[in-house]
Amino acid sequence: MIAFLLLITGAFACATFALLFPFRYLAEKYAFLLNYPNHRSSHTHPKVRSAGLIFIPTAMAYGALVQSSGADWRFTAGLLLLAAVSMADDVAGLPSLPRILTHSVCALMASLGLLQIVPEPVSSLYAVGICALSSIILVSFINVINFMDGIDGLVASVSCLVLAVDCLLFNQSVGFEIPLAIGTCAALLGFLPHNWDPSKVFMGDVGSTFLGYLLGYVALRQSVLQFSPVPLLLVLLLLLPLLADSFYTLCCRIRRGDRLFQAHRNHIYQKLVTAGFSHAQVSVRYLTASALFALASLEIAEMETSTLLLVVVTSYIAAIAVLHAIDTRLRLNRRPKSPQR
Repeated sequence: MIAFLLLITGAFACATFALLFPFRYLAEKYAFLLNYPNHRSSHTHPKVRSAGLIFIPTAMAYGALVQSSGADWRFTAGLLLLAAVSMADDVAGLPSLPRILTHSVCALMASLGLLQIVPEPVSSLYAVGICALSSIILVSFINVINFMDGIDGLVASVSCLVLAVDCLLFNQSVGFEIPLAIGTCAALLGFLPHNWDPSKVFMGDVGSTFLGYLLGYVALRQSVLQFSPVPLLLVLLLLLPLLADSFYTLCCRIRRGDRLFQAHRNHIYQKLVTAGFSHAQVSVRYLTASALFALASLEIAEMETSTLLLVVVTSYIAAIAVLHAIDTRLRLNRRPKSPQR
C-alpha cells in the first residue's frame, strides 16, 4: 500500500511539473497572468503568477483516487469560493475588505463542517466557541501564508515539509484531509523546480491562500477529531518560522502606527533579501529551521498538553527574540557610519 501511494504521489508530482511548462508558455506568449515588478517586489523581471491554481485540482484528484469518501461539502465550497476570489485578485486586484470578508466566510463554512465531527456532545455555547475560534485560526493561517509568499521557494518548500510531517503525525486518521495533504505535497514537489531561485513562476494568491486554508484545516480537524489541542499545537510548532516572522512584523507595524492592510516589505525575510542575501539563501534558512522544528514535533508528539503548550510558547518567545536581534542588526548595518575625525 505504501509503495502504491509513493508511486501515485510521484506520478502526480511529475504531472504537475510537466503541466507547468505549457502554463508558462501560454502565459508568457499572451502576456497573461504576468507579475510585473513594483516598489514592493523582491524580483526584478516579470514572472508568471497564479501557477498555484494547479494545487487545487491536483489535491482533489489525488484525494478522489485514494480516498473512497469525499471531502466535506462545506470545506469544498469554502475552498472553491476562496480560489475564485483569490484568482480574481491575482488577475484584477481587489481591495482588502472583500478579500478579508471572503476569507472569513470561507473559514466560517469550514468551521461549521468541523462541528459535525465533534466526538462528544457539547453545549450550544461551546459549539459557537469552537466555530469562532476555528474561523479566526483559519483566517490567520490564510493571511500568514499569503504574506510570507514573497520570495522564491520559501512558502512552497516550507508548506511541503509541514504537510508531509502532518501526514506522519496524523497517519492514523481516515479523514479526507490527509489524502488532500499528500496530493498537495505532490503538487508542491512538481511546482518547486519552477519556483526555486531564480523562479519562473509564482503561486499567486490563489496558491498561497489555498495552502493556508489547508494547513489550518488539517490542524483544526485533527484537533476536533481527537478532542485535544495537541494537533494544533504541533502544527503551530511546525510553522513557527513563518508564523513568528508574521507575528513579529505585525507587532512592529502596530507599534509604528502603520496601516495594517497596506502592502509592505517589512518582513524579516524581505529585509534579508534587501540586505543582499539571495532568495535561495533565505528560503534555505527558513526551511532548515522548519526541518528542526519538524524533528522536534515528531519527538514530542506524545507529550502532555500542558508541557507541549509550554514548549510551543517558549519556542515562539525565543524565535521572536532571534528575529528582533536580526532586525536590529540589519537596521544598524543600514545606518550611515559617522565620519572619522
